[in-house]
Amino acid sequence: MKFLADFLNQAHTGEQKVVGRYPTEFAGLRVRVSFGRGRPARIPWIAFLAGGMEVRDGYYPNYLYYKKNKKLVLVFGISEDNQHHRQWRADIVKGKPRVCEVIQNPYRYGDSYVYKIYDVREQNGVRQICYGNQQVSEEKLKDDLEQICIYYELSLSH
Repeated sequence: MKFLADFLNQAHTGEQKVVGRYPTEFAGLRVRVSFGRGRPARIPWIAFLAGGMEVRDGYYPNYLYYKKNKKLVLVFGISEDNQHHRQWRADIVKGKPRVCEVIQNPYRYGDSYVYKIYDVREQNGVRQICYGNQQVSEEKLKDDLEQICIYYELSLSH
């Protein structure tokens, strides 16, 4: 999943352009990427949206990159702007911590539920996504994203 490495690297450049740099679809979901508007975001993100869902009005899987904390968090995302009339199924998010429980004083997105939290380490100028002390393989990253997308489909269908 090369786009994650590209995303992490771009997050540290201040560059906000995303057109043509990232996939527009993953697992049948629209992909939206943001590094901020006008000024760099403190928490860049990648959202995966079903029909009828928008970043400002919906719920969706997404990555949040807490640059200051060096954490990439794959979450059961919840829009901060408007509470959608539907939400993640309770049995799916039951027992999952909220971002505000694992990131101390998160600037934003504290109500989203954590699916996976990865450490971002830099070695010889290359950013690596790690879980525990191990670098996470591209295959495992893809599996994690595909699994949360399956949970999303289950939530959408109930």
